[in-house]
Amino acid sequence: MADVSVIVALYNKEKYIARALDSVLRQTWNDFELIVVDDGSTDGGPGIVGSYRDSRLRLIRQKNAGPGAARNRGIRESSAPYVAFLDADDEWLSVFLETSLSRLRNNPDCDVACAGYYHGPDPVSIEDYFRAWGITDGPWRLPTDLDPRRMKKAVEALWTSTVLCRRDVLERFRGFYAKARCSYGEYIYLW
Repeated sequence: MADVSVIVALYNKEKYIARALDSVLRQTWNDFELIVVDDGSTDGGPGIVGSYRDSRLRLIRQKNAGPGAARNRGIRESSAPYVAFLDADDEWLSVFLETSLSRLRNNPDCDVACAGYYHGPDPVSIEDYFRAWGITDGPWRLPTDLDPRRMKKAVEALWTSTVLCRRDVLERFRGFYAKARCSYGEYIYLW
């Protein structure tokens, strides 16, 4: 069994999927399984995934049901004790899995490791956003008395492509919101 299950939900991202997969395959931590769930794509994305020859990679196809449903299918098909998600149009720095896994293993009371990220083509770090909402480096707990607006901003900081979490958390909270073919913000309900 691999240490980490990487789940990529794919829907009509032919232009980006190779970049996303290459960023996973370049990880410095390479004990992972890579599960791509094609959510009913109508473009050439699944063909690109199928062209990869790596024993860690599996392509699963389903009818279009939305990103939450695709991620949940990936969770059900996966087996590792840690799970990471990558959107098909995102990419990781090569140390993402190694750094995130190390942080979780060194902090057994934490359930989720979240990294900062770059938004858009300019390398402007999102760390200032985190700090503006009181989120610091290292272990951080969401205060129970936090103002609802601040809580929403703190939860939104957990962008799915930047998260590595313990499998039991996903199972306990039953995965991503997947009702009514929700296509945006489905991750907020989980995080």
